[in-house]
Amino acid sequence: MRDDAHERWTHADLLNWVTSGRVNPSQPIPGIRADRPFEFNGIQAYTPTEVAQALLSDWGKAVVRAAANDIAHWAERSLKDRALASALAESSTLESNGPKQMTPDIRLSRTLIVLDPTGPICMRGMRVIPDGFGTAVVSAVRDPALAKAYSDIILGKLMGFWHEMQVRPKTWMLTASEVAEKASVYLAQTGAGFSIERCAYELNPALSCLSPLVKGKVAIQSRDMIEIMEDRAGDGELLFDRHILGFLGSRAGGKIDRELTDMGRRLMNRRNVSRCYGRLPSCKAKTVRSRPGSFMRCFSIISSQF
Repeated sequence: MRDDAHERWTHADLLNWVTSGRVNPSQPIPGIRADRPFEFNGIQAYTPTEVAQALLSDWGKAVVRAAANDIAHWAERSLKDRALASALAESSTLESNGPKQMTPDIRLSRTLIVLDPTGPICMRGMRVIPDGFGTAVVSAVRDPALAKAYSDIILGKLMGFWHEMQVRPKTWMLTASEVAEKASVYLAQTGAGFSIERCAYELNPALSCLSPLVKGKVAIQSRDMIEIMEDRAGDGELLFDRHILGFLGSRAGGKIDRELTDMGRRLMNRRNVSRCYGRLPSCKAKTVRSRPGSFMRCFSIISSQF
């Protein structure tokens, strides 16, 4: 086991060891330990990684310590690492490509990244490695606390900061940055059809609609959802929420974003509904003409919900 992921055995190394019993050993690099520990929450930490782990034991207290610059002073005086102390100090300053506002939570998260660059991005109760952001949003969308943490990570530009701190960047990190940039576009809009729900479906094309209103039905494509909505509308049942709007917006490839915005502003009318419905992929014209009444009734009710 190696702390540095780049030093861990590959599949070829394992095969070589199994077949020949030989492997090219790599000498461990001793970590730098401080003369005096950084004490936090009853824990004594001697290395930057240990400090990061200690801070994660109590996020509320760690926010206060990060704001007091105690960690940078420890790095310079006890660890004798001026470069790390300088990086910690700079992590608290606003940059052109950084967050618009340096909140206490964002400051602490950036501090943790500087202390442990190969570790996950942390924001309160969320821990996530950047290449897992697409799947992490599925968990976040089910938990309001994780959803807020996920939004703060994206809008706080922590993905880009994490990438800058990597000593050995990899190609997948560029893809992860693109995912974060795409998510930030939808998280910046809080109206119906956008926000965290839209991110979940945009970043996971095979994800079925998670709306509790679907009630056992599975909708993977827009046509599936329209059929469910029309069936329920025919029974006089309202079938509409933020999940369904985000799902339809994603599956339409952004073609109905204007209509979704109108719905969120309570400006929906019959013309917008018809245009929205017609742009959904796999929806044939004859389907629109067959039962327009039930579909229109379903959509006409939602204007009071958003």
